[in-house]
Amino acid sequence: MAEFIYDPNSGELYHYGVKGMKWGVRKAIGKQARAYAKGYYTNRKLSKKASKLDNKISKYAEKYGKSSNKVKSLSAKRAKIAKSMDSVQATMKKNVSG
Repeated sequence: MAEFIYDPNSGELYHYGVKGMKWGVRKAIGKQARAYAKGYYTNRKLSKKASKLDNKISKYAEKYGKSSNKVKSLSAKRAKIAKSMDSVQATMKKNVSG
């Protein structure tokens, strides 16, 4: 257990930490929590990419028309990102449910 000592004369609180705990080492988190956190940040990153692509697609669609090759290729990239996001979310749900 952590040990706290208060010195009323100096107004300082001394803390000696958890006995046997190494400096700079955090307690381990479970595999499920780690996998969920990884999925969360991956999903956030993919979401930002998708948002940027949506902006590009709308810009190119206005400029060249919806049937241009550039818009089609960007839409294909956007579909891949959406598929990746779905698989990450499915993995996160699987890890949470056990």
